[in-house]
Formats: sequence, structure tokens, C-alpha cells
Amino acid sequence: MKIGMVIGSYNAVPHINLSLELAKRYYPKVKILISDDNSPKKEELISLSKKYNCDYRSNKTQLGHHPGDLSHFKKGLKWAKENKLDFIFKLSRTFVPLNGIWISDFKKLYNESECITYSSVCDHYKFGFRTECVIMKVKEWNDPVVFNKIKTCFKESGGHVFVESFIHQLSQDLSRKYHGKKYLNYINENGIRDVGFLRLNWINNNRHKACNNYLWHNGNSPMDYYLVAKKFGLNYSIDDFSGLNSHRNI
Repeated sequence: MKIGMVIGSYNAVPHINLSLELAKRYYPKVKILISDDNSPKKEELISLSKKYNCDYRSNKTQLGHHPGDLSHFKKGLKWAKENKLDFIFKLSRTFVPLNGIWISDFKKLYNESECITYSSVCDHYKFGFRTECVIMKVKEWNDPVVFNKIKTCFKESGGHVFVESFIHQLSQDLSRKYHGKKYLNYINENGIRDVGFLRLNWINNNRHKACNNYLWHNGNSPMDYYLVAKKFGLNYSIDDFSGLNSHRNI
């Protein structure tokens, strides 16, 4: 099974540096793409991609928050297909896995269910799907319907949609089309309602609650990021993790 990682970026150089450093230490065989929204700090991101031997792709123009997020999925899926990957793990720029538990957790779930999409929920915001941490099966998610709907979304609204709902709806559409007997048996045996994806066990259900398995800006402070970076020899200050030099929310 070949797994890749797509990190959506807009500036946030220290956060992405930390993600790449931890990836090198805990899952060095995972191929990585930095998918950038043409950020002002793109040259620094390109330098990081060269240092850590990962790929970098940028939008030609800056799209903004929701369209930019949507573009990361589009670029990531195409990149994964080009590189003959079986699954991709799409991360937001401030979502930093602290270990390799996500790989064993995901593989166990897949072997038991053959599900094609994995994510979590957020009880705090009542989100039924989270896009800062999504694992997708490359073959099925490269279905033309996915790209047609993304294309239509950009044409009709410029890509300004609630991305969590948009991607969740796509996962439900693909679930109805591709999930087979093993998936149906799994959700029936475990009393799980079919919502088009399975929950990753290592992620909690509240974006504002810290977790030992990852850093995320809703649940962690700049100090938390700084301390992990310091532990692994990255020379950043607390202030470096405080501001992302962004025109939009994160």
C-alpha cells in the first residue's frame, strides 16, 4: 500500500517545517506534496520542499480561504494519481501529526472495512466532517464526478463554499458508488450509520480539545508548537507560531 501526504499551505512556514521534520522521523517512506495557494512566502516553502525531498505545487494566483482549500484537494488527488499512490492523507497547514499512529490506525480500519474515505467529526462546531485531516483512496477519488463538481463549484461561486460540507457530500456520493459488501458488513456489525466515511480513532471529536497525537491551532497554543519544534532542533520562536501572515482565517 503506497500512501502519500498533501499539506495545504498558505505561508505558515514554521508549521509546515515542523510537519516535514516529524514526517522524516516517524514516516520517512510517505511521499509528500506541499500544495500552496501562491503565498508570499512561497520561496521559503520551495526551499523546505527541496530540503526534505518532497514536491511543491502552487496555484497560479492566490485563491483565498475556501477556494484555496478546495484547490488542495484537487491538486493532491491529481498528484497522487500521477505518482501511483493508493491513498493520500490531506492535512491543513497547522495540523501536525506527532507520531506515526495514524498509519497503523488507518491500515487497520481499511483492512477491516475497505472504506475509501476517513476523517472525523467536531462536536464543538457540530461538523459532520473535518477537512483538516482526511484520508482518501486515490483511484475512487479520481472519479471524473469529483473534478466536475469542483469545476462547477468554481464556475458558479468561485469556489466559495463550506468545504467541509462539500467534501463530505462527495464522500457520500462516492460511498454509494464504490463501497461494497465488506464496507456494508463492517458498518452493520459495528452499529455505524453510513455517512460516507469512517472515523479515524486517533483523532478526537472536538477541534478545541488538545490531543497527544497531533497539534492543531484550535486546541493548541503557539507555545505547544514551539516546544515540539525546539525538541526536534528547529530554530523558531513562539512568535513564529503566533501569526501566519494571512489575509484570512485558519
